[in-house]
Amino acid sequence: MCADDRAYWNERYRRGSGPRAARADHRLVRFVEWVDALAARCRLAGTTPAALDVACGAGGTVRWLARRGWSVTGVDISEVALQLAADGLAADGTDHLVDLRHVDLTDWRPAAGAFDLVTCYFYWDPALLPALGAAVRPGGLLVYETFNRHRLAERPDSNEEFLLEPGRLRKTVAGWGWEVLASQSVGPDASRPTDWLVARKPIAQTN
Repeated sequence: MCADDRAYWNERYRRGSGPRAARADHRLVRFVEWVDALAARCRLAGTTPAALDVACGAGGTVRWLARRGWSVTGVDISEVALQLAADGLAADGTDHLVDLRHVDLTDWRPAAGAFDLVTCYFYWDPALLPALGAAVRPGGLLVYETFNRHRLAERPDSNEEFLLEPGRLRKTVAGWGWEVLASQSVGPDASRPTDWLVARKPIAQTN
């Protein structure tokens, strides 16, 4: 466990400065038709749709998916954030649908082919990305958004290790042979310079 990261995020959530929105990231909500269509396909096949939210924080996306009937796994480095997520799920009455796990994302990896949907917001580790792709079942979706290097113009103290080279996310995922359904690389004039995408794994692809 990276003790510095764990302590940093625990303190932010204790102070109330960590993100606590009880809703999903707006990218996921914007493309809810794709999410719901994927869930319907799973149910038609007789299975409960399964999702993984990486760096789930206080559980906004986890709670949104659980309310839509998904079985969800949420992982995060902060146990304080995970407790906030658990409290919210209990209030929603959906805690039975969710598995919250305290993990160090620098060495944790999801099981291959375990999820129909994988989401990750504002956490970047190029070594983790291939494992997230492998975790998506054929025909499933990857929804990803994170800050790119244009953030340095606004926040020069940002850790470059966690900033994405603009365009890299789409190029990498498209290079896997996936269908990129929507994507954007937001430039330096934006208030939140990010790269994001929604991509579908081919039905015939197993890795």
